[in-house]
Amino acid sequence: MLKRSLVATLALTALVWSESNDSYFENIASFPSKIVQTVKDLNRSLLQNKFNGNWHVRVIDGKDVREARAILDLDLDKMKLSGFDACNRMEGRLIRESEEYIHAEELNTTRMPCRESIHMWVREHLHQIMKEGFTIKEEEKYGIKGATIKSPTHELFLKKMGDE
Repeated sequence: MLKRSLVATLALTALVWSESNDSYFENIASFPSKIVQTVKDLNRSLLQNKFNGNWHVRVIDGKDVREARAILDLDLDKMKLSGFDACNRMEGRLIRESEEYIHAEELNTTRMPCRESIHMWVREHLHQIMKEGFTIKEEEKYGIKGATIKSPTHELFLKKMGDE
């Protein structure tokens, strides 16, 4: 599937390149950079599709936190984050620092008190991770497929909701 998408993207790039008004020799020099940009755009699109959706926060810094029931809803197409931080609903805008590095510009939350210490602990760590910035990658850990979010000081593991 990925190879077909890549081939189709490269063919489309070649078509657009061949129909431009520039001369052949000017185009041939820029063709490799157009291919590189097209592949970067394709990779970003695949990354967004893979990580968009609702994720259950399972582990933070090696600690099982499933009972806190924190949920992240990522929309990398619109660069938005929403969800439940174990105490409150939250939402914010995501900023892409580089191809792999993202951070939340500001998180807005409701203001309900946390019920238990585990909820407060999860909320604090989750907010810190989002503000510090993070990378995200698909991984299998703890016997399940999911995603790992890593900030400079913390790591959390997510399981996509609806996946078995």
